[in-house]
Amino acid sequence: PTPVPPPDARSSAAGPTARDLLAAERTRLASQRTLLAYARTALMTLATGISFLKLFRRDPAMVLAGEALVGLTVVVIAAGAWSQRATRRRLRSVLERLGRPA
Repeated sequence: PTPVPPPDARSSAAGPTARDLLAAERTRLASQRTLLAYARTALMTLATGISFLKLFRRDPAMVLAGEALVGLTVVVIAAGAWSQRATRRRLRSVLERLGRPA
């Protein structure tokens, strides 16, 4: 088998190869799936927290757990947004180095 050249050597002066562009597209789609997973987790955390608050109003420990879950929802959303933004920046940087606008 012939050795595979490093990624920078594969890109010709004419621009990125189809392999490079498909890899970027796979990365973009994976990032979207990850963001949707964060959103799903945040939604379920919020729903569980609200359920605890509604169903266990008289139990202070459960009310505290419900409030914590509602607060955790904000953290999950922020983490998902941060992850998505960081991935988009890295992908844009790679595409610019390959000579293709993001």
